[in-house]
Amino acid sequence: MKKFLNVLENLQNAFRMPDGASEMTRNLASLDFPQLTSVLPYRDYDRDSGLFVNRSTVGFLLRAEPLIGANEQIVYVLEDLIKSKLPRKTPISFHLVSSKMIGDQLDRGLSEFRWQGKHADKFNRITRAYYQRAAQQQFNSPTGLPLTLRDYRLYISYCVKAKKRTAAVMTEVAHTLKVLRSSLDAAKIYTQAADDQELATLVHGMLNARHDQLYPDEVRVGKFDELHQRCVDQRIGIDVRPDDVLISLADRQGSVTSTRAMNFMLENNPDMFMLWMGGDNLSNLLSPDLTIASPFVITMVMEAEDQVATQGEATRKYLDREKKANSPYATLFPGVAKQAKEWKEIREHLNSNQTCIVRYYYNVTTFCPDTDEDALVCEQQVINTFKKNGIDLFSPTYMQFRNWIAMIPFIHAEGLWEDIKMGGATCRAESIQAVNLLPVVADNRLCQGGLLTPSYRNQLAFLDIYGDGMGNTNYNMAVTGTSGAGKTGLVQPILRSVLDSGGIAWVFDMGDGYKSFCENVGGTYLDGKSLKFNPFANISSINESGERIRDQLAVLASPNGTLDEVHHSLLLRGVQEAWEAHREKARIDHVVQKLTTIREDDKYQNSPGITNRLDEIIELLGKYCSWGIYGEYFNSDEPSLTDDARFIVLELGGLQDKPDLLVAVMFSLIIYIEDKMYRTPRSLKKCCTIDEGWKLLNFKNEKVGQFIETGYRTVRRHRGAFITISQNIKDFDADDASGAAKAAWGNSAFKVILKQDASEFKQYNQNRPNQFSELERSVIGKFGDAKDQWFSSFMLRINDTCSFHRLFVDPLSRAMFSSKGDDFEFIRQCREQNMDIHDAVYQLAQRNFPDEMRELEALAEAA
Repeated sequence: MKKFLNVLENLQNAFRMPDGASEMTRNLASLDFPQLTSVLPYRDYDRDSGLFVNRSTVGFLLRAEPLIGANEQIVYVLEDLIKSKLPRKTPISFHLVSSKMIGDQLDRGLSEFRWQGKHADKFNRITRAYYQRAAQQQFNSPTGLPLTLRDYRLYISYCVKAKKRTAAVMTEVAHTLKVLRSSLDAAKIYTQAADDQELATLVHGMLNARHDQLYPDEVRVGKFDELHQRCVDQRIGIDVRPDDVLISLADRQGSVTSTRAMNFMLENNPDMFMLWMGGDNLSNLLSPDLTIASPFVITMVMEAEDQVATQGEATRKYLDREKKANSPYATLFPGVAKQAKEWKEIREHLNSNQTCIVRYYYNVTTFCPDTDEDALVCEQQVINTFKKNGIDLFSPTYMQFRNWIAMIPFIHAEGLWEDIKMGGATCRAESIQAVNLLPVVADNRLCQGGLLTPSYRNQLAFLDIYGDGMGNTNYNMAVTGTSGAGKTGLVQPILRSVLDSGGIAWVFDMGDGYKSFCENVGGTYLDGKSLKFNPFANISSINESGERIRDQLAVLASPNGTLDEVHHSLLLRGVQEAWEAHREKARIDHVVQKLTTIREDDKYQNSPGITNRLDEIIELLGKYCSWGIYGEYFNSDEPSLTDDARFIVLELGGLQDKPDLLVAVMFSLIIYIEDKMYRTPRSLKKCCTIDEGWKLLNFKNEKVGQFIETGYRTVRRHRGAFITISQNIKDFDADDASGAAKAAWGNSAFKVILKQDASEFKQYNQNRPNQFSELERSVIGKFGDAKDQWFSSFMLRINDTCSFHRLFVDPLSRAMFSSKGDDFEFIRQCREQNMDIHDAVYQLAQRNFPDEMRELEALAEAA
């Protein structure tokens, strides 16, 4: 009976105990699950004002164009912004993003430099795969330099605490936005307000980083979505470790990409650092091996401290140090005297409002594959690149998540800024020192499409002389570089783009450098010895063309320009009368006949000045008449240059031993080409390239120089361009350079300087000390041969803007543009077998670069 009662008691107690399943459910419901989205402050976006409403702040996000250089004036403007324009004790954040996600930009940029004709689709995919591989890894080069493709973007975020979204708060922040943009415009930092879509895309790319991603994920922000919910991929995994943050992301096929995010903080204020040195933190111009090749985000948060409080602090510290410096304490600690002097200066600057104290946080977040080898390479690149610039960085332990999340906009004013300050992660400096550290300098991206010429700091850049937004006043280009520097490799793709767009191009060459290219693109190749001209060909109105023909004949008669105004007046009369009598059948013979008739006119019998000049013109033009030594060149019924040819290469090397004839032919060609540019539709691209310009533009005739200068200036209106090439910059810009060469140099908006002869370049800089800065001379002096390093290096100057670039071309383009004798013979034999030019180019690329072509074709097929 007792046992039975015990059983009943146990059952009764069991019923009184709480249900285990219910308790577990309640406990789980009370847990705060670790969701990354809960950390993000973004909530709403007000389209009317362009402001973001966050969890407890209201602010704005600006997308800015990074500077490609800086000066003291920009520094002073930025200092005044921090010191006088922005509210005190309110942080502002600068985010410089180096992104590998350039796929869309690459596709858009290459669309204007596409292959045409047979195999066009296949060739374009191989070319695209070549640059995509460079972005994923790096360009192949025997130099072993970390040369890749990146896009640098700058964002500026600002927000203030606000419990409610009141009209007063919105007005205050909107006013700050206007003041900030105005000051940034004065500093040449041009901005645009970012909307909710751009913010979500930016933060999504930062937090969901994939080290192998070239195309950004599509982030859609719905009308009723909260912004923070759209910023994190639902498949993300975050593993916070002492020295890094591991980001794991699965794609739709189930494969997982692991990316290691590492943070590097500023250890101390650098001894000396100027704003224009900031670009070398990305990649050092003089030491390109010091480059941060991995994608990264540089974050700098700064706030100006209260002026009165810092004035009091400076006074207290100065008096304390001054007292110690004048006591026996200074004997034991001699550095106190120096401290007293420093605080005295700071106190004086603060009391006169010349400066303010700024507290700032500086961090670099990098993204690389999750392997120790890749992480070590990335760490050494970051630390060594900054150290070369005088900045010491270190990787904080157990602070990786804090620094990682600190790279996103608006997070600091939501409370993180206080944690960063409490954790000792900030530095303090005077305002002038702090703004010099701002990460606002990157590199020149030139224009949206064209010839891909990545900058020295790996910025994806496209060069199109007909493009917009580069500040050029015309489309002309002057190119100078030694033999083997890569001049023709730079110019030939530009010519191909002109032809592919349906335009017209001409090349003056000396040495068969364009013969292979001409054959490959189906152009017309003409030897100078067989050229035929007729100054009166294609003339419809003598009133419009008479002076042009007169000038041409004047140069023929006197290449050195010794004819005066009376000579020109008489010559124009002879041209007009020859045209009236014979129209387009007129010849130089007819001009001489008319001048002879004028010479015999009775009214000039007592005018020896006139008759002597007529005799001189008749004598000088005699060698160009049908009976003269050069008559066969200038009296043809069928001129060599016809209007139906779209690409003509004129080989003038055979005329070098006939200087007068060379001048006559050159000037006649330029007159014809300029006239053709004027007569064709303005929508059509036209380009005339003068290779070996130092020989072909060696005119002593001032009138020729004036004519060329006028032509170089006016063809812009007709979408025409002149590209002039020389082996030495002195051929363009020296005291003894011809007027025509000086005109070509002075009227070329684009100036390209490739590798120069060391001794010649040194002498040029001695004669022209203000042409290049010390840095520019040093970088140019390190340019190498294109064939040795597998790319061309050049400095591009557009008006007063300079940047350094490299030119890499895919194996198909290398085969197309090759001028090697063996390659030219290979193409010729293929063409003799009636093989299509693109088939021949493909076979040549397969022969010369088999491994590279195999890899690129595999990548193209997998894309």
